[in-house]
Amino acid sequence: MDPAQTLAEADGLRHHDREHALRLYARLDPALVFEEVERREWVVDQLGSNPVEELRPFLRYGIEHGSGVDQRRCIHHLALSHWYGFEVHEARALWRRAVEIGRTERDHLWLFGIVNLSLVHTREGRVFEALPLIGLARSEAQRLGDLATVAFTAMRHGAVMVELTEWELAERSFLEAEQLLDQVSNERRRGVVTAEIHAFRARMACARHDCRRAHEETMRQIRALDALGRDAEPSLVVGAHSHRIKHAFSLARNTADRRRLLEELRAVPENYPFDERWRPIWEFDVRWAEFEFARREEQGTEALLETSRGLVEAVIPVFEGEERIERLIYLGERFEEAGAPDEARRAYRLAADTAVDRIGAMRVSLEHSADLVEPSVEDRQVFARATDRLAERYRVIADALQDLFVPGEPMHDWIIGDRETLRACGWCRRIHTNSDTWVPVSQYLPPAEASRVSHGICPECARDQSGRERTETVGV
Repeated sequence: MDPAQTLAEADGLRHHDREHALRLYARLDPALVFEEVERREWVVDQLGSNPVEELRPFLRYGIEHGSGVDQRRCIHHLALSHWYGFEVHEARALWRRAVEIGRTERDHLWLFGIVNLSLVHTREGRVFEALPLIGLARSEAQRLGDLATVAFTAMRHGAVMVELTEWELAERSFLEAEQLLDQVSNERRRGVVTAEIHAFRARMACARHDCRRAHEETMRQIRALDALGRDAEPSLVVGAHSHRIKHAFSLARNTADRRRLLEELRAVPENYPFDERWRPIWEFDVRWAEFEFARREEQGTEALLETSRGLVEAVIPVFEGEERIERLIYLGERFEEAGAPDEARRAYRLAADTAVDRIGAMRVSLEHSADLVEPSVEDRQVFARATDRLAERYRVIADALQDLFVPGEPMHDWIIGDRETLRACGWCRRIHTNSDTWVPVSQYLPPAEASRVSHGICPECARDQSGRERTETVGV
């Protein structure tokens, strides 16, 4: 079909067959489609709610040739397209650009850029960069009189506090968000934030080993999602029911109930509108439940190891930060109890790596976040407490690894990883510090930017070994 005819057909379909119109526009040169202002604005508006890959050229064209609000809207919608396509790095770069370009405008479009950039940082586990942005978004939403976004940012602040195990601050933020929601007239926005509050309260209860409270909050989340109807995000619905079953499994008191709930968890994709984005988390939940079933039914070390195959590594893509560390420590402890030291060491080593990476990320984030917004005094206090907690967790992990040390194995490779050039004694397992002392590994916190380990021997062990060699020579 001639481009002019295709353009005319698409124009005629705009008001009663939006999807077909967009597909026709997608066949054309963006320059031709964007010639008319009204058409351009309509297409960009539609792309915001239809972030499909084949329509991205329109947005790229708008970014390259547009200016002002039009250009910023194209940046925002293209970022959304990447976000929904799980291309988080591309989304982050675009939203950062949108925030920098819109800094002088300080309008709603700029506010959405800040909010979404904070979400990207959280998704990537960079909560220390997300936190100052959440504070900035909140103050800007208050200035613009956008109560729904103020409530949303209060909820997001609580979510980050859950991630950092700051329970009191988390609950304070959730209560504030609920109070603000009473003044929000938009039922959809109110329902979405309410469901999220219950979801994060459930996570907080779970982290505090209160399975009953976690189950109650998950049920409240499900009711809030049910009230949203078709406006509920499918992945949230699947996730809520998956967690409901998982919490009920933890509370089950007999074998029959646990077996029934395990089967129900396995059948989640068949019983709910399954979103493929949820698959890695659902698969982990199933494997975790199978592991717990084998452990609780005391099926023996062999069965436990069979159900846990790959479970340690599966924690990494599903969990971030402190939650990942606690999951790995839990697995390490269970493997120790089951008499599986190799599996325990692997879990502890990954937990130690996460702790060190997390501390390094905190240091870097304080520098990076200042590019857009200076962290508040409270942010810095939260960072300091989180660093202290992580350092303590690292020491606990390192002590556990030392207890599992087998002479002759490269124990320090498990603890330090490939992080920096360190001198580690291969006999007593101590680390040489910059102050020319040798300390137990649990008292040494390696920097995040480290690269490799060099095994050696400390002076005390060198003397002991030398004396032993002389004794053995005399004996011969």
